[in-house]
Amino acid sequence: MKKKLITKTYVRDVSQFNMKIYQLEDYYVCIKQIVKTNSPFVTSTGLKLIDNNYQIVEILPIKENYAMRVFLNDKKQIVQRYFDITQQNAIDAEANVPFYYDLYLDIVVEKDDIRVLDEAELDLALKNNQVSKTDYELAKNTKNQLLKELMNGENKLLAFDFSKYLF
Repeated sequence: MKKKLITKTYVRDVSQFNMKIYQLEDYYVCIKQIVKTNSPFVTSTGLKLIDNNYQIVEILPIKENYAMRVFLNDKKQIVQRYFDITQQNAIDAEANVPFYYDLYLDIVVEKDDIRVLDEAELDLALKNNQVSKTDYELAKNTKNQLLKELMNGENKLLAFDFSKYLF
């Protein structure tokens, strides 16, 4: 299980970015505006997620076991929603920024396509004692509930209006 500080996610090849972080009642929200990237990040299917003038919105619900990342193009249009299944979302005491413990499983939403990623990675993490049986079951149960909500259009983050936080 990896601890991920929200300030360091998805900026590996980015040389300059602006960032805003908000703590709302039920969520942590981080907005990253990509000013300059060394090279665009393009998925294996050819979908460009990170480039100059793109934005990344990260929302960590305080009482849920997932985080949502929304990739926006330079016209502020949603390119992809990416959900990380998490063990915990909180504030790091040392860095004083939001973080989450990543439980390997991910769900990707592109238009009407919903895919689950990294199930084999979670199984391997259990086998190698990198996650406990309890965390493994938490990840699987969260995935199943989140999939159901996404397929029925009932997930509360799908309706979250993050436009007022954008650059």
